[in-house]
Amino acid sequence: MAMSHTHLHHVINCLAGPKETGYDAAAGDPCQNQGNGALADSASNHALHGKLENASADAQAGLKSNASAVVQSDAGKKATTADS
Repeated sequence: MAMSHTHLHHVINCLAGPKETGYDAAAGDPCQNQGNGALADSASNHALHGKLENASADAQAGLKSNASAVVQSDAGKKATTADS
């Protein structure tokens, strides 16, 4: 479960960027130095920004759960969102 939560933190960190709420440097940032966070960087692309906001909300929900099936489901939503 800890590793699943770490991966969700990575998703959140990449989406939020280091200046936004939800960013947790202790969890690691695989997107470090690649922009200001996907949400900030996509602000002018409303369709993409909306998808990324949904992905962020799903990742945040996954962090609140300790049920493996729920966390895996929320992580699966991220993969689907990324492909869309």
